[in-house]
Amino acid sequence: MRGVRRGVALALAGTLLGACATMPPEQAALRELAWEVAKECEGRFAAVHIQRPDQNGRVRIGSRISGEGNRARQCYRETMRARQRSLSASGGG
Repeated sequence: MRGVRRGVALALAGTLLGACATMPPEQAALRELAWEVAKECEGRFAAVHIQRPDQNGRVRIGSRISGEGNRARQCYRETMRARQRSLSASGGG
């Protein structure tokens, strides 16, 4: 089990380092924020699946139930705006 955790940690570190090496830090930070917000909103809707954001922070939201996708998109937009305002107010963005 310990070896599996180490492998996952190394793979994650490699992915993050690779992402940082291929995009500016601000863009990487935006993508990570977008992913964090997307997963938060995805957790609120059982029938929704959100794909990892692209390099510009755009996410693809799919849903098996009509209306859930729209509510998840609204959650994502509102939460991203709130997080970005919060970061700007704290000097982090």
